[in-house]
Amino acid sequence: MILTNKNGFAVSVLLFLSVLINSAFASIAPATPETTEQNRTSVENHGDRYFNQGFYQKAIRSWREVYKEYRENQDLAGQITILYKISTAQRMMGLHDRSIRGLEVASKLSSLLNDSNLSLMINANLGGAYLYTGQLELAKTLLVESLNRAEKSGNKRLSSLIYNDLGNFYSFTGQTEKAFDTFYKSGNIAIAIRDSYLVVQALTNAINLATDENMADTALVDLERAVNFVAQLEPSYQKAYGVEKVGEVAFRLLKKHQPEDKSSFYNVVNQLTEQASFAEQIGNNWLAAKLLLLEAGYYEYAQLYEDALRLVEKAVFHSQLINDNNLVYQIEWKVARINEHLANDGEAATFYRRAIETVQPIRHVLYQNPAHPSSQETKQDNIYLEFADLLLRNASNTNQAGTKMELLLEARNVLERQKSEELQDYFKNQCVVEAQSKTIGIDQAIDNNTAVIYPVLLPDRTELLVSYNNKIDQYVVDRSERYVTEQVRNLRLKLEKKRTRDYLPYAKELYQILISPIEADLAQQGVNMLVFIPGQSLRTIPISVLHDGNQFLIDKFAVATTPGLSLTDPRPLKRKNMKVLLTGLSEPVQGYPPLDYVQGELEHIQDLYGATLLMNKSFDNANISNELQDTNYTVAHFASHAEFSGDVRNSFILTFDDRLSVSQLGQYVSIGQYKNKPIELLTLSACNTAAGDDRAALGLAGVAVQSGARSALASLWAINDKASSMLVTEFYRQLQDEQVTKAEALQRAQLKLMENVRYRHPGYWSPFLLIGNWL
Repeated sequence: MILTNKNGFAVSVLLFLSVLINSAFASIAPATPETTEQNRTSVENHGDRYFNQGFYQKAIRSWREVYKEYRENQDLAGQITILYKISTAQRMMGLHDRSIRGLEVASKLSSLLNDSNLSLMINANLGGAYLYTGQLELAKTLLVESLNRAEKSGNKRLSSLIYNDLGNFYSFTGQTEKAFDTFYKSGNIAIAIRDSYLVVQALTNAINLATDENMADTALVDLERAVNFVAQLEPSYQKAYGVEKVGEVAFRLLKKHQPEDKSSFYNVVNQLTEQASFAEQIGNNWLAAKLLLLEAGYYEYAQLYEDALRLVEKAVFHSQLINDNNLVYQIEWKVARINEHLANDGEAATFYRRAIETVQPIRHVLYQNPAHPSSQETKQDNIYLEFADLLLRNASNTNQAGTKMELLLEARNVLERQKSEELQDYFKNQCVVEAQSKTIGIDQAIDNNTAVIYPVLLPDRTELLVSYNNKIDQYVVDRSERYVTEQVRNLRLKLEKKRTRDYLPYAKELYQILISPIEADLAQQGVNMLVFIPGQSLRTIPISVLHDGNQFLIDKFAVATTPGLSLTDPRPLKRKNMKVLLTGLSEPVQGYPPLDYVQGELEHIQDLYGATLLMNKSFDNANISNELQDTNYTVAHFASHAEFSGDVRNSFILTFDDRLSVSQLGQYVSIGQYKNKPIELLTLSACNTAAGDDRAALGLAGVAVQSGARSALASLWAINDKASSMLVTEFYRQLQDEQVTKAEALQRAQLKLMENVRYRHPGYWSPFLLIGNWL
């Protein structure tokens, strides 16, 4: 059989590396007198047996003992072999950083032996490890070089594996067609050498892609083939793990497309049962837990909850004997969900809490792994939303005021953790944790005229948590997350069509969902300031544009947004002795058009505040860095093209001859934070985020947190250069009044621009958001 499909998908190729382990070690046995048959037998006895049964930690411990012997005997070839084996086991465990350290040492040692076969194995493995730590170009260079050498030497198994790693590279970098072709080359080689295990790898790749591309028929055909191939394997850890991978991709296909023909899925479940028993027999608790967890998922999907609970409780038993938080939290999460289905809310809440605590120490590993994209259906963030859903439903169903408040506070805290993790995920670092430690807490800053509104979009409803001074009220709206998101998407697209009023029906509908249920209480409290903590799709629209049929929300309230309650440092802006840094481009550079009104915008602000100005040629990374290091600025203003993407690596501010990345901006602006003098206001007056890109809007919302600035003024989409200049200049003029908050200054600037008949359409004034501290 030849795989002729044009489609394929990357599925954790690293986890199939064990298919090469025995042949690889045989092929790299160095022809040196120091490495004796006895030493090689010792290595086999100490670690290889553990490795082949999936006991990677035991294998590593054994190999490290042997490694000491090789070092004492100055046996370079032996040291290299053990380093290679340890690094392979570490990659299987997902410890790619550690794997790289060992492989880099092995690579240096192998250069002393001049053994091309040995260096080939090391470089191929090193290229794969670089890939999974985000060092993509370095990975590609090594993989391409290794592939050429493997093909010349006729090492087909290694060629197949390298093709899969290269397929991952193309997948991670968005080169979809190349990824498809490369994955199927790997599959064809595996078929030619009759290696069923590697064929299963190629087929699971194809199933995943076909599932994503809505090619259910193709996916079903490939699933049947994968089931047949994995059945051909002899009873072994390798077979059990192969069944688990087939089971995973089959489950994705089942949930997404719900095919009528379920014969292959029944076959998969039977094999999962069989292989779980095998894993228990060989004492591999990790694999047994994985297989039982997956099998429980199938029973949960079929609504056979009692059977699902029995299976997942067995998985809990096995998980208590292993050290793998990634697997343990998934099992605890599954126990919580199944108990929730069975109306065991107390038990469900207990396991939700356990799962959330378990996942915390490994979040940084998950979000730094390019093979773990945030768009996956089972991403960690869902656990927070599901637990919050349970807590909110229980709060709605209780008549005890104290219990209700406890449930609402816990739900809000759970959602806060989600928002912190989302930002860490986007920016690929733990900046949010640092920001939280420096805030005083938003609840302490809510005065009688302010309401903090926390919309929560759930599968069957929308909930509004509204905080007034030391109080939380709960409002339930019968509109699903899908419905609200549809309204949001339409509103965003229509707002950018500045010659029509097509946006109005959606602005009205969202007003009915988000404002009308609480409007009477806002009036009773005398509220004139609204602080929104939007999540999901709501980040992509300006809340100020919501419309009651007569006027916009901004006509009634000053409006600010913040990415999270605990991520805001609500201290009033100190107006005396403000130091302002103004930067911008008015000239066309790097293919971007000129911003004709930037010069006037910056000069007006300079007249108001006596600011430092970096314009055009002087606006480069070096000057920005120097200014922010040497001077504690209160305000940093960037009047230049800026793009925010769903991938932080593609988000930047345009400078005269370069691009200032978001991470660089964060480094420069955060200098003042470490001196306990953070920038109070970061202004980005020409930002652009793609419509419908929730993660790009998340990055824009989080830029103040990431940089350590207390507030940011930024635009969701690029608007007319003159209108932007007029609005921003008026904002700074209003900000001179010490009695006016930043949110009120923006409100007045937007209302002022609306008075101009040319810019009355909300497409001009609404995209500007005040993010973070509104005072």
